[in-house]
Amino acid sequence: MNLSYFKMATLCATLTFSLGMTTLVSCNPPKTSTSDEKTNTNTPNVENLVSDSLKVENLAIELKKLKPLSEAEFKDKFTKIFDGFQLTDVQAYEDNEKGSSAYAMYENGENHIYLSIADGAGVGAEKVRENMISYLEIKKDVQPGDKTTIIEYKGWQSFFDESMFESDKMTAIHYLEGNRYNVVAQGTGVTLAEIKSFLDKLSL
Repeated sequence: MNLSYFKMATLCATLTFSLGMTTLVSCNPPKTSTSDEKTNTNTPNVENLVSDSLKVENLAIELKKLKPLSEAEFKDKFTKIFDGFQLTDVQAYEDNEKGSSAYAMYENGENHIYLSIADGAGVGAEKVRENMISYLEIKKDVQPGDKTTIIEYKGWQSFFDESMFESDKMTAIHYLEGNRYNVVAQGTGVTLAEIKSFLDKLSL
């Protein structure tokens, strides 16, 4: 069964982080058709879902044991020039209740890549767990050909969105970096393939 608009919006809301700046996220409900309602060839089987969920729960347990990054440690992870893009802004925060977080803006002419990152260590482990489970929920209802989809990336199920590229030149990838960091990467004037290439080289 396809996701309702309300359910899709609710799931998408869990994929964003509050880092002192509003992060725009595009989440289009999957396409519907009579044939799609009968058969979804992209739906993972129950065993895979259980296995993936257990993997997420085990990761959260381990992350809770780690110490979150300090503000200075987080800022040091961003280089001034990366994959042809110039770092124009970077901020980092420490929060005893939510964990450490940071955002960075990279620019190359009129093209921009905005990174919103939350450290999953310590109290941040719960946000990692919530996001990873949300990806698994969305994946169950993704239809072939959807421009908002869930695919495996860097060892985890991840959120890929190019539904707004034709209209607004915007793309987004939400994923887990280094088995620890929740990353929301948004591109303006950057294709999904280009933002993925940027993230392929990113290591925190």
